[in-house]
This record gives sequence, structure tokens and C-alpha cells, in this order.
Amino acid sequence: MYQAKPIDSLIDRYRETSNDSLKLKLAFKISYKYYLENDSLPFRKWNERSFELARKEQNVYKTAEAHWDLGNFFYRQTVNDSSYAHFYRAYQLFMEVDSTYYAARMLLNMGVVQESVKDYIGSETTTVRALQILEPLRKHKQLYLAYTNMGIVENGLENYENAISFHQKALKQLEELQDSILMATSYNNIGVVYQEQGKYEESVAYFQKVLKVKNLEQDNPRLYAMALDNLALNYFLSGTTSEDYRGMSEKALKIREEIQHISGIATNKIHLAKYAIAGDSASKAIRLLKEARDQAVQYHDFMYVLESLKELGAVDTLHSKQHLERYIQLNDSLVKEERLIRNKFARVRYETDEYIQKAEFLSEQRGWFIAGAIVLAVIFLLIYYLREQRSRNKELVFEKEQQEANARIYELLYSQQEKLEQAKNMEKNRIASELHDGVLGKLFGLRMSLGIIREDSKTLLPPEGLERFGSYLDELQGLEKEIRSISHEMVNEINSSQSSFSEILQNLVAEKQALTSTKMLLIDENTDWENWPNEVKVHIYRIIQEAIQNCIRHAEAHKMNIQLSENKNGLKITIQDDGRGFLQQKEKKGIGLRNIHQRVTKLHGHWNIASNNGTTLVIEIPSENGKYISHIHS
Repeated sequence: MYQAKPIDSLIDRYRETSNDSLKLKLAFKISYKYYLENDSLPFRKWNERSFELARKEQNVYKTAEAHWDLGNFFYRQTVNDSSYAHFYRAYQLFMEVDSTYYAARMLLNMGVVQESVKDYIGSETTTVRALQILEPLRKHKQLYLAYTNMGIVENGLENYENAISFHQKALKQLEELQDSILMATSYNNIGVVYQEQGKYEESVAYFQKVLKVKNLEQDNPRLYAMALDNLALNYFLSGTTSEDYRGMSEKALKIREEIQHISGIATNKIHLAKYAIAGDSASKAIRLLKEARDQAVQYHDFMYVLESLKELGAVDTLHSKQHLERYIQLNDSLVKEERLIRNKFARVRYETDEYIQKAEFLSEQRGWFIAGAIVLAVIFLLIYYLREQRSRNKELVFEKEQQEANARIYELLYSQQEKLEQAKNMEKNRIASELHDGVLGKLFGLRMSLGIIREDSKTLLPPEGLERFGSYLDELQGLEKEIRSISHEMVNEINSSQSSFSEILQNLVAEKQALTSTKMLLIDENTDWENWPNEVKVHIYRIIQEAIQNCIRHAEAHKMNIQLSENKNGLKITIQDDGRGFLQQKEKKGIGLRNIHQRVTKLHGHWNIASNNGTTLVIEIPSENGKYISHIHS
């Protein structure tokens, strides 16, 4: 029995835990609590959840328990075929895990269901199978229930001696159990068997034993009322007039009405009707029988409907034909339904066994399939390994060729930059030559000519005119000096200029700047690019190019800064923008960032990206004493 706990607290614990095994245990407890409270919808919901968790955990034992609970539920709802099917499936699963005791309990449950639809032969066979397991185990409570069911079955088959024998065996188990309620139940069962035989003296003795059980009326009023009514009936059947059997039966009816024992109420009223008939009170008998019939119909207890119709046919002479016709129709219908249910039981066993045989066949086939799949997998793995080795060799060759291609790419970039610089220098040199040799010479000649004119005009011009003339000549001389200085600076700039990787990067930034409104700034803090091999420069160029592309496409940034700084430990590249940022877990899967990651990895470097009010990408490429370690790996 599960420990009693409020359902809400169990549900809270279920929702809080992430452990599937604990969830499974809690789901069973919750569904069982709802079963005890007879709350159908929540029970079905949690029972289904128990099934799901048991299957997920591949827990055969718990799957069997879920079938067990569902079988109990359907039995209480009198859906006997479904109840039997779930008990049978539970039995098979318990046998699968070698839990023979619980398998026997399922057989016993199946036997009880079969007895309830008068499938006495089937019930007898099933219960005997349960006893074969239970008897060696000496499980007294289950043995008591099995012997009791056998006693009821034998009584239904009219094997009265066997019925008494089994009920006596049931009583024997109570010597260990010391259960007075079960003892009273067995006494009542034996009394019923003697009543069926017409041995009223013996039956009365056993019903009296029931009523003598201490505190029975308080502890089990239903059983007490049953025994009291049975005793009254047997007094009546035996012809005893010294006992107040009417008063006893009326007392039993009052108890049954208080506890709402519907089938008991119907039985009581049928008995009271018999007493009324014997007392020549037909109208009272008819009233009681109709009340019994209507209550039995309302609660689908058709055994008592039949009995009340049979008695009405005998006493209600005006409507005797209708009562008997209804009796015949209902009896035929019940016989057909019982036969149909018995056939369903047989079909359940057959279909389940057939399903298991198919499952075993499929399991065997699956075993062969798995073995074949393993062999094929080994063959494919060998082929894959050989092809991978060949591909790896090709990859190494390709890697070498790629490194050479990267070097050539940089050389082409560098060559292109040099040619551009040469063209610029040639143009600067031409302009400097024109300024120095052409414009400067002409200015000098013009100044000299004007100087001569000034000397010749001293007598003709007033002092103010001569002074202004002299200032113009001074300005011309200053202009000559300025042009000469510009010419010399241009020549010096040409002589001192040389193309560098930093300029290549500046050109890249300028090209991309022209395509977007984002303001871009590249800062190269005196990086000595002569120490870095061309293949490394190619990777750095592509990394910066990829970062700029990502910023233009996705960031919607206003500013982007690229900073390169070098120290004895290596080169650090910091790329920042003030864009909209991104979700890192999602964006790290992008092609652009994967390309950056691959290139940094090839350079033995490290990188980190953060997105908070923009994006910051930091890349560090190691070196030793300012020299890059030339061992790029794939």
C-alpha cells in the first residue's frame, strides 16, 4: 500500500523533479491515489503517464503494474473484457521478468473476472494455475482469495462438496492471518453453499457464526447486513416460525439503505416480498418486487432484475405474461452477453499470444538483421578508412599547394601595390621636375627681367612705385623658394616611400568604406610586417576582410575600428563596431565566423567574440621574440 500523502504535494514533487525514475514512482502514487478516490479522469491521465514513463525507462515491471492498475479500474467499472485483457497483459509481463508471485496474482484476478460473468470453467482453470504458483510460496492472503474464488466457482457449477472443501481450505489460511472479517466472509460463503443444497440447518449455523464475530456490525456493516438477511431467509425457507425473520430482514434493509448497498437493497426487498406472499399480502409483494427491479435496472445489476421479474411473474397475475416475457428476453440477452465476453477472453489470450509469437519472431529477425548490419558496418568502415587515408594524403598535398597559393596571392597583392606606388612616384617625379626645371626657371627669368626693368625705371617712377615694384619681386623670389621646397620634398618622399602590408590593409578598408555608410578606421601600431611570413599575412588579410563583410551585412553599425598591435608575445587584432550585436549561440554557427575560426586555428591563435552594445572580436596570434613560428597546421 502506498504511503498516504496529499495528491497536490505529490503532483508538485512530480513537476519539480527532472529525474525520470522518480517521476515514474510519483506518477504511480498519484494515479493510485485517484483510483482510491474513484476519480476516473485524473486516474486515466496519470495511469497513461505511468505507461509512458515506464516505456521510456524500459521498465517491464512498472509497465506490468500500470496494466494491473488499469485492470482494477475496469473491473470496478464492470468493463470485464478490458479488465481481463489488462490483467492478462500484466501476467505476461510479470512472467517475462520472472516475477512469478505477481504473475499468480494476475491469474487470480483474471479468475475472479471470469467468475463474475459465470465463465466458471475458465475461472476454474485460471485459478488452478494461480494456485500452482501460490501454494509452494505459502502466500496465505493470496491463497485465501484463490480458495475462496474456487469455492464460489464450484458452487456455481453445483459441485457443492468441492465448494465446501475449498471454503474450508480458505478458512485454514486464516489461522496464519488472524483476520476476523475474512473469517466471517468464509462463514457466509459456506452458509450460501448449504442454502443452495437445501441444508438449512447447516446454513443457519454458519450465518449465526458470522453474526457472532465481534464488532462486525461496526467494522463491516455490509457483511453483517448480508449475513443477517441470509439468516432470515434460511429461517423462512426452513419453515421456522419461532424466529422473527421479517424483523431481521427489515433491519438488514435499513443498514443497507444507510450504506447505499444497492444490490443488497434489491436482494432484501425480494426476500421481504417472499415473506409478504407467504402472508397473503400480494400488493405489498408486488410493490417491493417492482422497487427491487427498478433499483437493479438503475445500477445495471441484471441478476436481481431477473430474480425480481421471475417473482413478479408468479405473484402479479394480471401482468404475469409481460413479466415472464421480459424475463426470457433479458435472460437470453445476458446469456448471449456472457457467452460473448467468454469468447472475448479467449480471443484476448489468443491475440496476445499471437502478438508475443510475432514479437519473438521479429526479435529473432532483428537479431539477424543487427548481426548483418554489424558485418556491413565493419566492411563500410574499412572502405571508409582506406578512402579517408587516400583523401588525407590528397588533403596534405592540397594543403601544401594552398599554402603556396596563399603566398603567391600575397605576392600578387604586394606586387600590385608596388606597381601602384611606382606609378605614383613616377608622376610625383615628373611634377617635381616640371616645377624645378620648368616653372621655377621661368619664374627666375621673369624675376630677373623685372629686376632689370626696375633699374631702368628708377628715374621714371616715384618712390612709392619703386617700393611696390620691389615688393612684387620679393614675392616672386619667395614663390621660387616655395616651389623649390615642394619639388625637393616630393623627391625626398619618392626616395623614402616603400609599399607595405599596412598600406594593403588600408587600401582594403578604403575599398570597403566606399561601399557603406559605416565609418571605418584602421590603426596599425608600428607592426613590423617583415617578421611575418606571406602566408600569415594572407590569413590576416582574409580575417579582416571577413570581419568587415560581416559588419556591413549584419551589424548596421555607424563606426568600425580595426586595431593591430604587436609585442614580444605576438600580434593582437581588435575589431570593434557599434552595431546591433547578435545572439552568440546562434551566430557562432554562421559561415563567416566559421571561416575566421578556421584561419585563426591554422595560425595557432586564439579568438574571442563578445556582443554587448556592439560587437568586439579579439584575435591573438602568437610569436617568439617578435618572430612568428612558421608551423601553420591544418
